[in-house]
Amino acid sequence: MVRISAIGADQGNASPLCKSSIVKWHAQTERDMEESGIPYTHIRPSFFMQNLKMFAESIHKEQKFYGIFGNSKIAMIDVDDIAKVVSQVIINDSHIGKAYELTGCTTYSMPDVAKHLSKTLNKEIDYIDITADQLRGNILQSGAPQWLADGFVDIQFAYRNGAGNYITNTVAAITGRQPKVLDNFLKHAFF
Repeated sequence: MVRISAIGADQGNASPLCKSSIVKWHAQTERDMEESGIPYTHIRPSFFMQNLKMFAESIHKEQKFYGIFGNSKIAMIDVDDIAKVVSQVIINDSHIGKAYELTGCTTYSMPDVAKHLSKTLNKEIDYIDITADQLRGNILQSGAPQWLADGFVDIQFAYRNGAGNYITNTVAAITGRQPKVLDNFLKHAFF
């Protein structure tokens, strides 16, 4: 069984992501898989580039997007790169019993993302840092349940505190190719 988990789900990890209820649930599921006796591989990706699409409405309407990331850097990854890793892991038994952290090959802050979006969309896009309470309120207003809003706030707060500011070479080591860079993703995601 190959399961997409989350970066930080390794409870031996000192990552601030370990405090998020969502990441704790991933960690518990990993332990359950390990105890089941079923051959497993854990795939722990960092922040998906596709998560940026949750900001699409405000980017197109206001030329702004909001979060609590501050200026922290995150090695975002395209889900296509995750899928390529999974396809290799599934066909090769040497990956059984292992856990892989997957990141992109470059780190970006949200202000960096705004600059890349500005170039891609040919208009000025700004990233606006807000408070955790504002973020939680926005998520709840969208109709999400409290547990999900709290989990997203915890995750963004962990990234704000440096949880995503490192790069692994796992994608290249397993697939033989480098992960996609942000500009390649943005050209297709926001048009």
